[in-house]
Amino acid sequence: DTERWVPSPAAGKDIDVLIYDKLFRDRENIERAVITPLREEFRRRGLIVNISFWSAQKHVGNVAYGVAKAATDKMTADMAMELAPHGVAVVSLYPGLVRTEKVMEAAAWLDLSNSESPEFIGRAVAALAGDANVMARTGSVQVAAQLGREYGFTDIDGKSPRPLALGDV
Repeated sequence: DTERWVPSPAAGKDIDVLIYDKLFRDRENIERAVITPLREEFRRRGLIVNISFWSAQKHVGNVAYGVAKAATDKMTADMAMELAPHGVAVVSLYPGLVRTEKVMEAAAWLDLSNSESPEFIGRAVAALAGDANVMARTGSVQVAAQLGREYGFTDIDGKSPRPLALGDV
């Protein structure tokens, strides 16, 4: 089915347009399945954290990944506008290099000196959830390592990863 494929010079190959369709349909389904019920559930205060990455703002990897992360950041901003009157904060959280199973499989070829454990990301979410002023952050991008510095938490190994900026990625 040739109509299903579009050229992607950046990836050096054709990309299945169904990937894009799935990415955007997943966002629509999230809206229907999560946002509407949350308006009812959170009457006073709440927090939604969407995991995103710098590829929302800069080409990192491939088109599909960047588009998905840009959609995540846009969804965050729009959800923040709609849920703010209900006391629900919504942020995009940018982790650094997370030591997932896949990353650790490639550890021999990666510089892990500034990497983060999955638990570090959890600590960032917990810090946001415990912040009585989290509404001041709603609709924004938050960098996990920067939150570590602001809230004073470290990774499970006691280290404090250096926060990345767009130019570092």
